[in-house]
Amino acid sequence: MSSDPNPLAIDIAMNCLAVRARMVSRALSTVLERELKPWAPLKTSQLNILAAIGMLGEPEPKDLVWALQLEKSTLSRNLNRMIARGWIERVNTKRGRQSKVRLTDEGTELMAEIKPAWDKAQEKAREMLGDDQADALTAMGNGLVGVMR
Repeated sequence: MSSDPNPLAIDIAMNCLAVRARMVSRALSTVLERELKPWAPLKTSQLNILAAIGMLGEPEPKDLVWALQLEKSTLSRNLNRMIARGWIERVNTKRGRQSKVRLTDEGTELMAEIKPAWDKAQEKAREMLGDDQADALTAMGNGLVGVMR
């Protein structure tokens, strides 16, 4: 067995899009988590859930799973924590089966309070990536929304 670098391994390690996407995701999440630190225990993922709920109105959890590309168990765990903190609430449907969720006044106020820190994090992220790369990342994410279904 050779201790020389394997060309196939180098190709995969250096060109894997999934690995590169995770690297970018971690770097961007770190920037946002630093700005959100004063609002701990709120996590970036929970802020994204709050924003998705606010954007969708009163979504069912399955809508959030699709919109945010989350595992059901991850979403459920976060929803329960967010309900316990008073940021969101469950809304019973007429069908009585699956409940919907919506922002509470506290959740709406939290987003308004966090918005300047989020803006600052977005600015830092754009500086880190460069405007062209940030715009391309936004376009890629927006483009995937219709494809992921």
